[in-house]
Amino acid sequence: MIVIAANDLLSIGGHPVSVQVSILIGTLKDNDSISLFEQEKRGYNEQELKTLVRQAQASADVADIEITGIRTEVIEELNEPCITAAVIGYKEVNAGASDRTGILSKTTNVRRSDTAGIPLAVVGEVGLSGTLSRIRKDREILAKRLSQMYLNEAVSNCEGLLSLREAMSAVKEFYRNSDTESTLPETDPIQIVEGGIFAALWNFSQIHDCGLRVELKEIPIRQETVEVCNILDINPYEMYSGGAVLIAGERSEDLVKDLLERGFAAAVIGHTTGDHDRLILNGDEKRFLTP
Repeated sequence: MIVIAANDLLSIGGHPVSVQVSILIGTLKDNDSISLFEQEKRGYNEQELKTLVRQAQASADVADIEITGIRTEVIEELNEPCITAAVIGYKEVNAGASDRTGILSKTTNVRRSDTAGIPLAVVGEVGLSGTLSRIRKDREILAKRLSQMYLNEAVSNCEGLLSLREAMSAVKEFYRNSDTESTLPETDPIQIVEGGIFAALWNFSQIHDCGLRVELKEIPIRQETVEVCNILDINPYEMYSGGAVLIAGERSEDLVKDLLERGFAAAVIGHTTGDHDRLILNGDEKRFLTP
């Protein structure tokens, strides 16, 4: 949660500094292993709260930001803990031409013909946060097919790749050092969250009134994500994908090449079209994106 919130700030060119966390936790259940005296004394599972605080601190460490406050509240009717994170940071304001990124702007009114042929890129790998969530929730099911060592390594790998701090810094540096100023206005990359890359592509095409041609096999995704989704019968391209962003811009191909040389995961996955068709291509197979 904290890393995803920090990524939202990073994706608009901001610099996350700190986070304030709110934890809502339910009252103890009858099957909680704690004495009746302690139940009456506390009214909540202290061990569960300590675990949530440790997870919050670990997430803040990954995002490289400081937790400045944790507020907790016990809600009697709450079945599952609820955590919210408010990330605080700043964004440098510079109106100079060198800050123009050449990425398609979501606030610009353009004709469909103007948006055709613009490369679409993904920075990061899709499904990271969703994979982490499913491993934690369905570990018992997954352990029947995958070893505990494999699952532990998958968690470690995904956690290490969630933060976009270094990747987005590289994106900004690429455009800042660009010799060729794009004719398209500046915009912000879109972090791929609820609904996965398919939802992000659909929303993008709706905003810009354009079509899409996307090669499924070009979408960057980890093998761990594929295996987890296969076992749980989940579409990995519809999985929550905090840790990856969608970028559309004239220089996306050059950007991807630059990022790959720096060791970041990135790929050009397709391009925009002047019609309303949102096509996903997988070899000879074609499918249309739907809401």
